[in-house]
Amino acid sequence: MGYFTSMVIDSQGVIHLAFFQDNYDIVWYADNRSGKWQYKKVIGNIGGGLHLSLALDSKGNPYIAYNTQRVKKEGNTPRLILLQWTGSAWRGPFQDINHEVANTDISMALGPDDSAHFSFLDNYSSQVIYAHFSKDRYVDQALGQANSNCQSFPIAVDQNGEPHLLYQAAEGGLTYATQKDGTWLWEKVDARHGAGYFSAIALDAQGNPNVAYYVQDEKTLWYARKGKNGWGISPVDTSADVGQYPSIAVGKNGFVHISYYDASHQDLKYAYGQGNSWSVTTVDSAGNVGQWNSLALNPDGIPYISYLEKGNEDLKLAQAFPRPNSP
Repeated sequence: MGYFTSMVIDSQGVIHLAFFQDNYDIVWYADNRSGKWQYKKVIGNIGGGLHLSLALDSKGNPYIAYNTQRVKKEGNTPRLILLQWTGSAWRGPFQDINHEVANTDISMALGPDDSAHFSFLDNYSSQVIYAHFSKDRYVDQALGQANSNCQSFPIAVDQNGEPHLLYQAAEGGLTYATQKDGTWLWEKVDARHGAGYFSAIALDAQGNPNVAYYVQDEKTLWYARKGKNGWGISPVDTSADVGQYPSIAVGKNGFVHISYYDASHQDLKYAYGQGNSWSVTTVDSAGNVGQWNSLALNPDGIPYISYLEKGNEDLKLAQAFPRPNSP
């Protein structure tokens, strides 16, 4: 259990989780709405379920996207799959996209109209693909050549329904792409080679992108934010080989929360701060923990982190308990 975990906490404080059970190829969904954990087998024994992405629509219903990469049937092409919970059953799968999806991150976000937006890598062309699913129809387009070894293609959607994407360009360096009034714009966040091998994005209250990313060549974790004067970047943790599998959220107070994997010590770590000032702590160091982590804030701004405990292949959940008078 616990591979490719994706977590969302709704406005009522209910925790929603999607994750993959590796030995039986099962996609699971869980929530604690009733006060106890309830589990639903979404789909199983299909060889898929990799690189899960979970989002909630305006009614609180979960959408789950995943990759069918592990299907071994002759003539099969790995596809992006979308499933929607109607309140009583899973609707789908939908797989009309005309791309073979690479065995890397699939990212999904829902717009204000509950339409689904996706970002992923095309396996043949190594092009970053943006896709939009609305009214049972996919529309997709290629945005640019990516490093085919890049592991993350995160996406966020703002209140105007405009997508914001990240990827590592073919020549190296972290690239940001966004759509404004139907026109795509590209910017280089960090031109260093290896920047953005892993990355995560969250929009703050002003709609500005906040980014956590791993610089592979340096094996360090960095933070970037776009403001009125362009992109500002700062190191978050440079203590060891740190920063893989980052997940990011921005609190109502503007402070940033980042969870990530410390590969040197096989630990789950957490950073909290803003700009150039960061507080870093180890959340869990029992065994090999922290891969495929997902961070979310509850309505009170308390961070929760779901993550994989690799040794026993368990899904774990960590909750923070702030000190008195902390921001």
